[in-house]
Amino acid sequence: MAKIVATINDIAFQANFLALNAFVEAARAGEAGEGFSVVATEGRSLSARCVEASDQIGALIPTNIDNAKQGSERFRETGDAIERIRNVMQEVLEIFESVASSSEEQADRVTELLNSMTRLDATSKENARMAAENGDIMDIVASSLAGLAMAMASFLENRPNTRVSDLLCMSSLSHASLT
Repeated sequence: MAKIVATINDIAFQANFLALNAFVEAARAGEAGEGFSVVATEGRSLSARCVEASDQIGALIPTNIDNAKQGSERFRETGDAIERIRNVMQEVLEIFESVASSSEEQADRVTELLNSMTRLDATSKENARMAAENGDIMDIVASSLAGLAMAMASFLENRPNTRVSDLLCMSSLSHASLT
């Protein structure tokens, strides 16, 4: 950048030098050198514009360099921010996947629980049915026992000297003869 300013300053110096030469030639030529005088004035004007442009460019170059550095820094910061955003989005995605997986596991467990409750309900109904049947059987057995107790009481009334062991022995003999 400094080379550009130096080149413009060099051009301004040469234009100014040419303008001075033109003034010198115009002064030597007298009236015939009026054309040199016009060229000298334009050369001096060109030299002044070159110096002014050189100063403006010299002032703009550091500003533009600072702006470029700031832009580069902002670009780097933006890249870093995008990378952080990408990392956070990856973490969010992993959390969503974990939640989805947990939800699937919970749904499977709820399904297992519902199946277990269905089996438990069926078992409870079967147990209730069997309890009702057993109740009916117990009623029959109780009725039979009551009848047996009455028959035993009647039998023992007719045989006052009979012992229970004698009855058991007779029961075994009659049971063996039946089989």
